[in-house]
Amino acid sequence: MTATMDALVVRAAGLSAHLLDPAGRAALLRAVDFATIARELGARGYAVADPRPDAPALELAIRRGAGARLRQLARWEPGEALGRLLFALEDQRSLRGLLRGAAAGVPAEARLLGLLPTPTLPERVQAELARLPSVAAIAALLAAWRSPFAPALRPARAGHPDLLSIDVALARTAGAMALAAARHLGGGWRGFVREAIDRDNLRTALLLVGRGGDLLPASLFLPGGEALTLEGCTRIAAAAPDQVAALLPRVLAATTLAPLLPPEIGDPATLERDLADRRRQAWQRRARRDPLGAAPVVSYLLSLRAEVVFLQRAVWGVALGAPPPRRDHAAGPP
Repeated sequence: MTATMDALVVRAAGLSAHLLDPAGRAALLRAVDFATIARELGARGYAVADPRPDAPALELAIRRGAGARLRQLARWEPGEALGRLLFALEDQRSLRGLLRGAAAGVPAEARLLGLLPTPTLPERVQAELARLPSVAAIAALLAAWRSPFAPALRPARAGHPDLLSIDVALARTAGAMALAAARHLGGGWRGFVREAIDRDNLRTALLLVGRGGDLLPASLFLPGGEALTLEGCTRIAAAAPDQVAALLPRVLAATTLAPLLPPEIGDPATLERDLADRRRQAWQRRARRDPLGAAPVVSYLLSLRAEVVFLQRAVWGVALGAPPPRRDHAAGPP
């Protein structure tokens, strides 16, 4: 690691010390009303401005608090390359969620669940995009703002969008931006980006399972990964739904994705969540083994995202009257 990166890594380690600990997680899961959650959030650095908050106010405080932490991290970056890398991948994820929410017609508040504001896609911008009525409207506004993701959404502005093609186009844009930045940064950053691309390719392949045996078109395969080939994606996409659980370990054997597979493979949505949890835990282990490389910063970003998801699910669990055990299950592993 270069000397100019030392401060960033130290800052990431310092911010990691303020992440939610098991005691804080348990306290939030025991909360029975919004006032209690607001007090717990305030004690952990999430400022709740509303004296009598409701679920949307608490959810807003969570996103704003997470965005503030990410801005703190960005201020310690010695250049712009790392921001382009981390924020491109995070913005891709946020835009995918916002677009799918618009396509499904879910309420604006629900579209924002799990999103992590970044300096390049801040909370107020995410909120404005979440209020738009359609995928085409989101694409048009991003074009007016000259977002780097706007060209990927150009087809959506003309008619009925193909969400899978949009997902892939967003991932291709983010991957190209992140790979260019990783080449500049060196170190472990390229491996992190390649891992993200592999997960996008796996997600696409799983989305095609059961669609009449269609093969994964080359146009949907993202270059730049290292663990998952086009041939592997094609095998997964062409498999019958009941064959996927047995096929994945064979296709991914001896790759960096293999250790991320859970012991039991369920439906694609559950698998994606399990992969995210196991990936975060893997980067936490890497950060302990290599505390002066890319791993501490990556670990912090993945842990902050997981914290945002947990906090938002805890809030909406109270809103829906779910008992603590059910909220704990919905929130996922720490």
